[in-house]
Amino acid sequence: MKIHLRPVFRFLLLAAAVLPLANCASGPGTAYLPAPAPMAETGGYAAAPSAPLAASRETSPAALAKRNKSRPGLATKAGDETWSAVADLPFYRKTTGQPDAVDSFHYNDETGARAMAEALGGGHRRSGSFSMAGGRLDVALKGTYSGPYQRYEAAGKRIVIGTPGSSYGILLSNRTKHAVEVVASVDSLDVMDGKTASVRKRGYIIPAKSELAIEGFRVNAQKVKSFVFGSVDASAAAKAGVARNVGVIGLAVYDEDEAQAKLARLVESQQRGAADPFAVPAR
Repeated sequence: MKIHLRPVFRFLLLAAAVLPLANCASGPGTAYLPAPAPMAETGGYAAAPSAPLAASRETSPAALAKRNKSRPGLATKAGDETWSAVADLPFYRKTTGQPDAVDSFHYNDETGARAMAEALGGGHRRSGSFSMAGGRLDVALKGTYSGPYQRYEAAGKRIVIGTPGSSYGILLSNRTKHAVEVVASVDSLDVMDGKTASVRKRGYIIPAKSELAIEGFRVNAQKVKSFVFGSVDASAAAKAGVARNVGVIGLAVYDEDEAQAKLARLVESQQRGAADPFAVPAR
């Protein structure tokens, strides 16, 4: 009898950073939020017939550099390379089109974060992690040598307060009873390759009741360039030409298809059970 499996999606598991969580309540959230800016493809508007020269000057490298240099607040630059090994593992997405949940949050320095909260009608300062992706994840930005950064909460938005010059990691805790795959972006750049983010790209696998820390833009299977709070003009986004999207972190979450994963394990077990220790017959 032939057993048919849907195609396997292969993703990366940050084995070194995965830590079991004991006695945690699961997050049953099923909310699907609209795709935020960091996950969207870059778009544009058609210029009026009289505007081409003005548009050309506005988007020239010199004009963009000048604009970025004058922008206040924080963005993320790629810092030094650090060790962060991963392994390639199979993962079966329950949905192969859109993610099961998409969410985002913002960050800035103290002045910018407070101004954003006030513009949203005022907010409250909070500490610790916060829930995202319909309750699937607990999230925090954590300093290399400190605990989670504080944040403002206003009008349903979360604005983390970063410290200029400090490196940070994105701490993700899976609250569910099944594995999830998380596609993450920083300033509209995918953390796996430092290029334009898309919800359809590959991501990190987080086992049930476990956590991982994303510590930088991945260089290869062994190293990342650390996330560092810095100026807009020195940011990775500015170097990639997408500085308009700085100060935002996006997460697209895919639930695991547990039935397909179980079936795949069964097929593998049967194949291993039938393995021939002497593939070449005796003569």
